[in-house]
Amino acid sequence: MKTIFYDIIETIASDLSLYFYKGNESINNFTADDANYPAIFADMPVRSYISVRQSGHIDVRVEADLIFANKTTELDATGDQHIDITDEMFAKVLSFLDRLQNVTIVDEILDQTYADEFLNMFDINVSGIVLHLYYTVKNPRSICTTSTSP
Repeated sequence: MKTIFYDIIETIASDLSLYFYKGNESINNFTADDANYPAIFADMPVRSYISVRQSGHIDVRVEADLIFANKTTELDATGDQHIDITDEMFAKVLSFLDRLQNVTIVDEILDQTYADEFLNMFDINVSGIVLHLYYTVKNPRSICTTSTSP
């Protein structure tokens, strides 16, 4: 499930002109001097919750935290400049969610999805939005089998 999730995010990030970093070292990329911005950082872990209904239908819910960030070009950037970045990244979050809704495998973006803004994180002039994403996956597979016994 994580591979599909990363592929989806990478495609949408590219469409939105955002770099994409993933995996256990994602946060290291976030603070690296050579990190490219603006970017999406997929924080680990990506969680998948699986439930099997009595009918045999398998429900899959995915939870992930995505950091939408950009870096100011000035070392002494003002609070207003950081707020401008969070506004820009919030617009990217909305565009991301709009595109995610149109991905075939995504069934529904859940109401629990929310966003937090951050200003000048780690004192490295990076600001943006943390998207706490919750969605369900279309999964028509069933664990029911039919018997062919005589």
